[in-house]
Amino acid sequence: MSTANLSNLGLTKVISGIITDEQNRSVKNAIILLIGKDGQVDTTDSFGRFFLIDSVGRNKSSETINIKCKGFLDTTLSFKIDFNSLQLNLPGVILKKTPSKTNKQLCEQGDANACYAYAAELQRSCPESDGQARIGCIMKVEIWRSVGDHYNEMLQARKDSGIQSKTYKEAKRKWSDAKIMVQNMENSF
Repeated sequence: MSTANLSNLGLTKVISGIITDEQNRSVKNAIILLIGKDGQVDTTDSFGRFFLIDSVGRNKSSETINIKCKGFLDTTLSFKIDFNSLQLNLPGVILKKTPSKTNKQLCEQGDANACYAYAAELQRSCPESDGQARIGCIMKVEIWRSVGDHYNEMLQARKDSGIQSKTYKEAKRKWSDAKIMVQNMENSF
């Protein structure tokens, strides 16, 4: 039996739509899951299109779809469908990008290169004139650099001596202390 014949019996509904990003570019390989009895799943094509077949009932019902795609926030969309019409075209769905982590966040998680990048960002923002504000800013820059240095020292100690060594534990403590110092300094300036 064709989809059109099933639809006339009120048994099948084709739900389709287009997924784009905030710049109106098609999002391919997004996973679309129709929440409900059947749990229909589809993946968007290279044009961002998806097609689901819902066979839930007659008349009108409320449906929900979940949209997941790497690099984008998960999205849930609820809508009403009318089983008396053959097909439901959803308005375009716009996915929002997952916010990326800042250099500061990456540094705090243990990325030495991010520490150096964040220190460079801070240095560019330091006031030009001499004074307490400039001195405080330069101190923060140097401490963020030291966080990166201590992290690299910790990695080297782990590589050379192992996780159980006294050298590694001391390097890890210095890295932790440098992070605490810079966080305390940021709270005071």
